[in-house]
Amino acid sequence: MTSHVLTSDTQAILLLCGSLGQSRAQEAPLTQGEYNQVAQWLQREQMRPADLLQPEGLDRVQMAGATMPLGHRVESLVSRGAALALAVEAWTHKGLWVISRSDPDYPRALRTRLGRYAPPILYGVGEQRLLKRGGLAIVGSRDPDERGLDFARSVALACSRQGVPVISGGARGVDSAAMDAAIKVEGVVIGVLADSLARAAVTRKYRTAICEGRLVFISPFDPNAGFNAGNAMSRNKAIYALSDLALVVSATLEKGGTWNGATENLKHRWVPLFVRNEEPQLPGNRRLIELGGYSVDRDVLERRVSVEDWLNGREFASNIGLHLQPIKPASDAGSGAVPLPTEEDATRATQSVEAQPATADRCSARNIAHEPARSSSRIAESTAHLTEERKQQLALAHGAMHDLFGVVWPYLEQALAKPRTDREVAELFQIELKQAQTWLRRATEQGIVKKLQKPVRYVANVSTSQVLPLFDTNKPVL
Repeated sequence: MTSHVLTSDTQAILLLCGSLGQSRAQEAPLTQGEYNQVAQWLQREQMRPADLLQPEGLDRVQMAGATMPLGHRVESLVSRGAALALAVEAWTHKGLWVISRSDPDYPRALRTRLGRYAPPILYGVGEQRLLKRGGLAIVGSRDPDERGLDFARSVALACSRQGVPVISGGARGVDSAAMDAAIKVEGVVIGVLADSLARAAVTRKYRTAICEGRLVFISPFDPNAGFNAGNAMSRNKAIYALSDLALVVSATLEKGGTWNGATENLKHRWVPLFVRNEEPQLPGNRRLIELGGYSVDRDVLERRVSVEDWLNGREFASNIGLHLQPIKPASDAGSGAVPLPTEEDATRATQSVEAQPATADRCSARNIAHEPARSSSRIAESTAHLTEERKQQLALAHGAMHDLFGVVWPYLEQALAKPRTDREVAELFQIELKQAQTWLRRATEQGIVKKLQKPVRYVANVSTSQVLPLFDTNKPVL
């Protein structure tokens, strides 16, 4: 990349939030929380970040007085034009680019899933369009056992063979093993780095993949930033939000970035979480499964499951209760695993899947055929040791073998917090109008959505689930 033109909004946000290589003695850049306060003020005043670069905009900041949060710092930070010019020149020389939350090229998945928790600034190198593809997030600890490393590499290779992007954090251990394995076989990789983006951009082993458009690195932090544990924790949400599914290879119980990222994803329900479950069982992995993750072992690789089908839902419903091995209680570690279905079972489970265009949105519905009745008893036997909450989750998942309406409903309910037409729902979820109408008709028949007339719109009756906002339904995120 020989040039990179920043939008006016991005220039302003960089001035507010970027360190620009300056010393700590100068005015500290805004944190994400502080920037969100400023962004909310700008929206109330019907202003854009770019307005702060104009004398009229700064006059309004001064006139606002105490009603403008951090007004003095804002004035000081946006005056760093010379420092910004030098920083952008240095980044461009290394092939880096910068986009902000207000840019049209900013990943939609980050906006919709994270809302105001999406990073205000993304620094990157490589093909930006890869950020829109989704994929499988593969994450794990920095010091896994050899079986964990082998599992990560094997899954990454399967993804690459099938054209599915691998998304990870680039840290030592599982992250690097998965990313390097995919890069070596010319797979597509999205790396979300917590530090040293500028160094990664010029690293020899990544050069070819970047030039060929198969690798993109992004970071919410200054390209020259060193390692910081807090940064490593906070970037995890971007890894999950950019993916369609996530796989935890190894996690340390109740500590470390992998654990925090996985539990945060389970809490916010960004994407379905799968967790490696092999002997010897890791306490952290076991606990993640108990908290709501779905157990998976090497059988998935041996059966050559289609990763694309897995991501798009055709394998997902059956993965939850069937060929993914249930966690075994600690007191029963020596017992045999619950029998897994055969290849014939799996084929039968997906024969009646209705062909629909794949989308990157994890809310896309797929019609899944019922499995043989014996699968119900198999699930019941395998969940005897779990909590009632977890049993209910698996019961819902088994219901999803017919279709994924139970998975989709919490997000549909959130979208229908205010009345919407069927076309608005289809556009919001990026699905076909017919699919949106099917969901709305079913929800209306069940009495959980009310159909309004003149014009015809739909609104949720009563909140029945708890899901953090995926969509900013009222205003664009600045």
